Amino acid sequence: MAALIQTWSLFVKELKVLLRDRQALLLLFVMPAVFIFFLSLALKNVFLEKTGAVLPVVLESSDHGELASRVEGNLRRRAELRFVDRPPGQESRALFLRGDARAVIQIPEAFSDDLKRFIDEEGGKPFGDHRIVWEADPVLDATYRWFIRASIALAVQEAILDAVSETEPDQAPVAAGARDFSVEAPRAPGSRVVPTPLQQTVPGWSLFAMFFIVVPLSNSFIRERQDGTLRRLMTYPVSRGAIVAGKLAPYLLINIVQFALMLMVGLYVVPLFGDLSLQLGAHPWHLPLITLAAALAATGYGALVASLARTIEQAGAFGATSIIVMAVIGGVMVPGFVMPRLMQDLACLSPLYWGLQAYLDVFLREAPLEVIAPRIVALVFFSLVCLVIAARRFRSV
Repeated sequence: MAALIQTWSLFVKELKVLLRDRQALLLLFVMPAVFIFFLSLALKNVFLEKTGAVLPVVLESSDHGELASRVEGNLRRRAELRFVDRPPGQESRALFLRGDARAVIQIPEAFSDDLKRFIDEEGGKPFGDHRIVWEADPVLDATYRWFIRASIALAVQEAILDAVSETEPDQAPVAAGARDFSVEAPRAPGSRVVPTPLQQTVPGWSLFAMFFIVVPLSNSFIRERQDGTLRRLMTYPVSRGAIVAGKLAPYLLINIVQFALMLMVGLYVVPLFGDLSLQLGAHPWHLPLITLAAALAATGYGALVASLARTIEQAGAFGATSIIVMAVIGGVMVPGFVMPRLMQDLACLSPLYWGLQAYLDVFLREAPLEVIAPRIVALVFFSLVCLVIAARRFRSV
């Protein structure tokens, strides 16, 4: 009981100090709100108009006919697509969750027969029922979906031209529309996901702001270390655990409140100024657990920086710079699916990546808890490592 009282007293003291720092509060709350508001509106057209990067794609064919083989070969020659194999028994959803593929394209049996009939009739009738079926990762926006559809259409058109030129060189080109040859797989029953910039900006910039807790936390820690407050606390009958918990708990609480407020901005403020909306997915009750893990990671990192830095200036410069770097490689400032492969491989080094992917799993992929759990574990592990290192440094105060 005495330890709880001591921790509570330190918590109240630290919270009062933090609330007096108006600049820190502006940094922690106003900055992410401004980013979410303006960048969501600014990225609206980008999400609708940007051209595609290289996409990892699974391509499967149940039709071994000549025309289907030509279409498959034409697709595989596209430099914008990188083809990967589906592990045996692996569902498309699992591929998307792990990031192994961003789309699955399937050429059905009897596609060659329908395409030959289409060519023989010179495009005079609609394409048959055996269309190429493709499914995209819910994270992909409308432009990438259009790109997949257009790539399939172009591959089929090339197969038609090759077939016609071989058999009847003088025949006029067969007229066909891009939508005649393929169809997007229907969403899972009950799915309500519609990708928008808000599903990237709200969790991304909220995490960015949460990790900026390093600035006020390290300032408070170093200031008390320099003026001897920490040494005086050590002389009192208060455990080190109570001191650490009392100092870190207010910042943990601030982080949780940060995300809650930024979520409100995305849900209720941004939609007032445009036709954007933030959808929480099928399992919004997973958000508190992710937020707690992210807050622990941010607070742990703040404690680590505070224990390593000797001056407030060092802590501010290193803390801010390192967070920006982690945000860049973690997919906060640039969506991960548009990054080159090297950057995507480096992303797992950033705790912001694990937090952002966990939020995207909820917002877009409607993932169950067992899928999100490894990302949460990664955040908690990162927090524990930071706290252990900080505790060792703390002993020398």
